[in-house]
Amino acid sequence: MNASRGNLLSVMSSLLCTFFLQNSVHAGNLIYVTNGGTDSAGCGAQQHACRSISQGIENATTGDTILVGAGRYGNISGSPTYTGPGDEHPQQISLQSATGCIVCIDKAVSLLSLHGPSVTVIEGAPLTTLEANVMILHDGVVFGAPGRGFTITGGSAYGVLVDQDSPDSQLGIPLKNNITIAGNVDLADSSGFAFIGRKLSDTQCPDPSCIPSAVITFANDESVDNSASAFSMTQGLFFGGSITLQDNYAHGAAVGFDLPGGAQSPIGLSESSMRISLVGNVAIHNGLGFYALAPGRMVANTAAGNSQAGFEVVSGQGAFQNNTAVGNAGPGAIVQFFTDGIHNPGLLGFHSFSQNNFYGNDRHRPTLGIQIAQFPPVSYNPGPSAHCGVLNLGVLDSGFGGGPPSPPIVAALQADGNFWGTTHGPSPTGAADAVGGACDQNGGVTTAKTFVTAGFAITTH
Repeated sequence: MNASRGNLLSVMSSLLCTFFLQNSVHAGNLIYVTNGGTDSAGCGAQQHACRSISQGIENATTGDTILVGAGRYGNISGSPTYTGPGDEHPQQISLQSATGCIVCIDKAVSLLSLHGPSVTVIEGAPLTTLEANVMILHDGVVFGAPGRGFTITGGSAYGVLVDQDSPDSQLGIPLKNNITIAGNVDLADSSGFAFIGRKLSDTQCPDPSCIPSAVITFANDESVDNSASAFSMTQGLFFGGSITLQDNYAHGAAVGFDLPGGAQSPIGLSESSMRISLVGNVAIHNGLGFYALAPGRMVANTAAGNSQAGFEVVSGQGAFQNNTAVGNAGPGAIVQFFTDGIHNPGLLGFHSFSQNNFYGNDRHRPTLGIQIAQFPPVSYNPGPSAHCGVLNLGVLDSGFGGGPPSPPIVAALQADGNFWGTTHGPSPTGAADAVGGACDQNGGVTTAKTFVTAGFAITTH
């Protein structure tokens, strides 16, 4: 009786899943890929599934949904040239970021697993020219969904990469339709999930048709044990659209969430990350939890137990609000300001810096090398610990890599309305974190007189 009831529930679940997929993803066809399938130019029906994800993509047209069964995908035969039965069909692509991909999504399709990431694995190979396990080369792509994602692994340079560049056009891929990467897990690739905007070139967009307007979303993804970044988002010359990282998890990376800005402008200044927002993400036990160069919103993120610091943020007029930094070896948040030498750095500060939790940080600060300039490389060491919840480094660079201005420029940080760990507010000793005093350097002036006496909600994984 119980077995019959279980079979009935299984059939009902399968029917409901099929109904959901047919009615909520795309209006196109369903193409099936399974470990028991066989690749051919006509495969893809449920009873005649393809074996490789690549063949499913090749057989698909715009708007189709590719459903992938449980199992392993990648180099199935062991052939180093991926020419065996069931192997993926890698491509060599000359881009600024990677030279090739194992699963190359070059059509506007949805790619979903039938049974979730724990049993659906795309495995690459380390130290090859196929530097991306999965590369998205078209707009309008959906890769995974909550409960319908993939595990990506193998030690490649990138687990999942969206690259705006195109080998066919200096204007890059026309990003007009939204892209979503959700519900996936990356294990031990150098960078787990990455976006790279178009590199600097002399080619200009001649009319609005080539200005990006797509919203690119990374949501409910997990990245673990990455030697570089769990999530790396380089805005580059991506103008017109937006990028959102929401409810993602990073563990064991050198940097959990890395927003380095992008290509330098013609006069040598770094581009910002203003079109990138971080909402509800968690970074635990990385080197640095979050790094962001002049980002958009940073709201409701959590950094805990990281060995360098929780957050390192260069101001860019975005909101830093409802975040939590707890138990990081270094400061809860390292804050920098910048100036172009003309405007007061306060004009390039934060839209808001409040309702955050800072406590239990900076008790075991390692040596910190804060990057000031890339060419030539210049770094700054803020010195030993002061139990800093927020370490305000002021203006470290006047725009030309020459180091902190002399005399220092006053860089005011209004840090009112935060919780520092006790009802008594910030303190350089005891249970509470500190601000001001030794936590202000190079002209930084932090104000936290109006503090709250109870903690705010914490985003957890």
